[in-house]
Amino acid sequence: MTVQKDDTAGDSTTQSRPDDAVPLEMGRVVRRTAIIGGIALLAILVGFASLWAYDRWAEKKQEAFRTSCEAAVAAQDWDELLQTATAWRDWDPDNDDSLMFIAQALVDLERLDEAVETLGRVEDDYKGALEALAFRAEIQYSALNRPFDAEGTWRRMVKIAPNANLPRQRLIYFYAMTLQRNAMEQQIREAVMLECEPPEAYSYILLKNVLNFSDGLAKTTRWLLNYPDDETLQVAQAVYAARQDSEGKIATFGFRTVMPGSLDLVERRLKQYPSNLELLAVKIDQAIFEGDAREVTELLAQANPSAENDSRFWRIRGWLMLDRGRYEEAVEAFEAAIDINVFDWQARWLLADALRKLNRTEEADRASALALTGKELQQRIFEKPSARDLDEELAADILQYARDLEATLFAESLARRLNLTP
Repeated sequence: MTVQKDDTAGDSTTQSRPDDAVPLEMGRVVRRTAIIGGIALLAILVGFASLWAYDRWAEKKQEAFRTSCEAAVAAQDWDELLQTATAWRDWDPDNDDSLMFIAQALVDLERLDEAVETLGRVEDDYKGALEALAFRAEIQYSALNRPFDAEGTWRRMVKIAPNANLPRQRLIYFYAMTLQRNAMEQQIREAVMLECEPPEAYSYILLKNVLNFSDGLAKTTRWLLNYPDDETLQVAQAVYAARQDSEGKIATFGFRTVMPGSLDLVERRLKQYPSNLELLAVKIDQAIFEGDAREVTELLAQANPSAENDSRFWRIRGWLMLDRGRYEEAVEAFEAAIDINVFDWQARWLLADALRKLNRTEEADRASALALTGKELQQRIFEKPSARDLDEELAADILQYARDLEATLFAESLARRLNLTP
C-alpha cells in the first residue's frame, strides 16, 4: 500500500509519531515518581533514625541526671542536689521526678516553704503524686504547723485516689481534733463505703458527741500562732481549756466531771461567737448539771440554725421538756436526737426516763439497756492509750452494739474488717 505524504506535516524523518510519545512520557513520569518516592522513603527512614537517636540520647541524659541526683543524696550534698535537679527540671519541665529531688534538697536546706511550693507543682497523674503530696502535707502539718494548708493537700490526694488510706486517716483525725464533728463523720462514712477506713474511725463515730484529746489544748494553741483569727481553732482551744484540769488531765465523762478547767476562755469566745454550738454546748452542760433550766433555755435560743442537725441540741430540748413535765414532747426530741446520731447513748438514757414517765416500761427498758452499753463502750475507748488501740474484743463488742442499734453501714464494715462476713 502506498502512503500519501502530508505536505503540511513536514519532514517525516524529524516528526515524532503520536503513538510513540505516550509510552515515553509515562516512563519519565514513572521514573520521576520512583525517584521522588525513594527520596521520601529515605527521608522517613532518616527521620525515624534521628528520632530513635534523639530518644536514646534523651533517655541517657535522663539517666545521667538521675544518677547525679542520687549521688548527691548519698553524699548529702544538698546544694549540689538542688543545682542538678533544677537543671534537670529546666531541661525537661514535664518530668516530675526532678521535683522530688528539688524538694528533698530544699527540706534539708531548711527551705520548707519552697519545698511545699515545689511539691505542690507535681501533676495529679504523676506516678509519684500521692507520695509527693503526702510528703507535702506532713511538712505543712508537722513542721510548719499549718494544718488547714495540710487539709487542702489531703483533700487533693483524696480527689486523685478516693480510696487512699493515708489522707482519709489524716482528715478524720484533724476534724476530730478540731471538733469539726460533721466533717469528721462525713469522712468516716466515705472511707467506710470505700473500705479504706482507719481503725480509729469506729472509736470516733461512737465518741462523736464527746470528742476529747489530751493534747488538744497544746495543739490548738500552737496552730493559732499561724491562724490567730480562725474561729474553729479559737473555739476548740477554749473547749479543751474548759475540759482540762490544773494537772493537765482531761474530763472524760459528762455530768460526773462537768468542766474541771477554766471557763474564762469559753466566756470570752462566746462574746465573739454567741451562736457557736461548741461553746454553747459547754455552757449548757454546766447549766444542766446545776439544774438551771432558765439558763439552758436562754443559751439554747442563741444556737445557730445548724443546731437542727446536731443531736446534742435535740437532747437539750428533750431535757427541757422532761424538766417541764412535757413527756411526749421530750420523747419526740430524744428520738430526733437518736435519728441524727444513733450512737448518742445520753439521749437514749434520757429517753428511757421519759418513757417510764409515760408508763411505756418495755420501751424504756430497751432504751436504758442500749444506753448503758453505749456508756460502757465509751468508757472503754477512753481508757485506751489512743483511739487506734481497738483490740479484737472491744471491736467485736462495738460490732454487736452497732447491730443492736441497726447501724447497718458500720456493722457491715466492722464485720468485714473482723472477717466476720458470711
